[in-house]
Amino acid sequence: LPAGALVVHPSDSVNRGRAFHLLEDAGLIRLLPNVSLEAGPFDVADNPRKLRFQAVAADRVMGRLADAALVVANCNYALEAGLDPARESLFEERVEPLFHNIVVVRRDDAGRREIALLVSALRSAKARDFMALAYGGAVTPVF
Repeated sequence: LPAGALVVHPSDSVNRGRAFHLLEDAGLIRLLPNVSLEAGPFDVADNPRKLRFQAVAADRVMGRLADAALVVANCNYALEAGLDPARESLFEERVEPLFHNIVVVRRDDAGRREIALLVSALRSAKARDFMALAYGGAVTPVF
């Protein structure tokens, strides 16, 4: 990346933090020690390339690909933009259990048959096969 390159990242605190940790893991920046998961430009301790950061809504990041040197986008938005994240990503986030999607219901609904069927379907080999086929390895089932 050239000096002063524009990096576009999601503006919401969770995805912004994920983006800045990914940039650090890629060796592009260094964050302050013990920075939270909600890191942002204010937490950058070292920026040797003098990268410029711009926050936009997560669903708008891919639309900035034409005018930014680098974008940090959620996988689902990259897929929607026609990219193959498993093959076309420059850097990938480490798989963190903290960021997995989970099914949560109210305590009163926990025993409902419909909920059990949903969880069973989501954990099935058929669901795993669908994810592998539809997302080409860009989505990792954790069940």
